[in-house]
Amino acid sequence: MKKIQSKDFNDVFLTEEDYSERWNYYYSKVPLLLIYSTGIVIRLYEELFDEISEDVKLINKAFILTKWISTFDHFHGENIIKNLLEDVEITLKCEECYKSTSLNDVQILDLQYNSHVECKHCGEYIRLSEYHFNDK
Repeated sequence: MKKIQSKDFNDVFLTEEDYSERWNYYYSKVPLLLIYSTGIVIRLYEELFDEISEDVKLINKAFILTKWISTFDHFHGENIIKNLLEDVEITLKCEECYKSTSLNDVQILDLQYNSHVECKHCGEYIRLSEYHFNDK
């Protein structure tokens, strides 16, 4: 009889060690699949809406990459965002008041763990995931 490997789907004869191996394998692969599938969805979105500038796409990718890396290593993620967005002015357009809000360095670093910024004019949240960047 063939020994059941940790990657098999038959759970009937698994030992505790097999369960542990399976979950370790599963949890090591699922985050990679999620970030890969997120990249595919974003790429499709960007292809469908060609009015999104290359600068906006780059900023979006920088924030996604930083958020991903920051989940494992806060300081490494912070260094990446500082280096990628050094000397870059980021302004977001508020959907409520239609005014622009420029991000300062502290807000940019905070975006490692948040998906929104408060509008300086009306106080509403501007969601970063909605491509409300203003091109200059």
